[in-house]
Amino acid sequence: IPILQGIYLFANQDGITLKGSNSNFYSETWITDKNDFMLEEGIQAGIVLPGKMFQDIVNRVSGKLITLTFDGLKVEIKSKGSKFNITGQHHEQYPTFPTVRKENEFEIPSAALLHMYQKTVYCTSKSLDVPVLTGVNHEVRDQMFRTVATDRHRLSRTVYEMKVETEDFSHTVPASTIVEVMKRLKNTTMVKVSFDKAHVMYEMDNVKIYARVIEGTYPVTDKLIPPGFKSVVQLPSRDLRAIFKRASLYNDATTDGCVVIMIVRPEDNQMRFL
Repeated sequence: IPILQGIYLFANQDGITLKGSNSNFYSETWITDKNDFMLEEGIQAGIVLPGKMFQDIVNRVSGKLITLTFDGLKVEIKSKGSKFNITGQHHEQYPTFPTVRKENEFEIPSAALLHMYQKTVYCTSKSLDVPVLTGVNHEVRDQMFRTVATDRHRLSRTVYEMKVETEDFSHTVPASTIVEVMKRLKNTTMVKVSFDKAHVMYEMDNVKIYARVIEGTYPVTDKLIPPGFKSVVQLPSRDLRAIFKRASLYNDATTDGCVVIMIVRPEDNQMRFL
């Protein structure tokens, strides 16, 4: 839908609401602090502005304050000697965001969720052969919240103990949505996550992010992670990074990557990588 390439802006005496979207998720934010905005004239105004153009203007003006003057579908933007005129579309043509029925809902510290996403999202698959593997699975079972991701070669799982009673569920969120949510988690303390059968919604302070969940049943991964290990090796992380960096020299465009073989010889106190 072409209008989704624009930024929805609506202002009244209560505040300013902005909405944006791409093919993967929707985002909504609002400004209600009277120190951050002021409606100088009129009662309300709304418009959908060209997204990239409006963003470029806001990012490049040097003034601390920006004034927007609405005249039908035209907007004049002023800031410290700069003036721009752009034409938008009627705000009522902008599609409404999905309604999440909140069948499964919980709150979690933003730092905890950010940590879980950082430890799992890199393992998601880039191939669309199995769509469900292109996302991070969110599962609550026995009051334990788990995030799991795998691309069939790597697997990562993190666990967080829920502080309040939550019904069991399993939903998979696209990796692209996870990456966008991670950007917002750094600037807030708590986040509320809500799921229904088709959507997920993140609520953080003055921001909401909506997205579709990925259809399909996520593979059972419990048995892929052994409860214990026969061998445990400790070595400085900088040494391990250096080994993998040298091994990556054998990558080329015709392969999917190189395989590092690790040989451990405890009797000689040696570990070799081939």
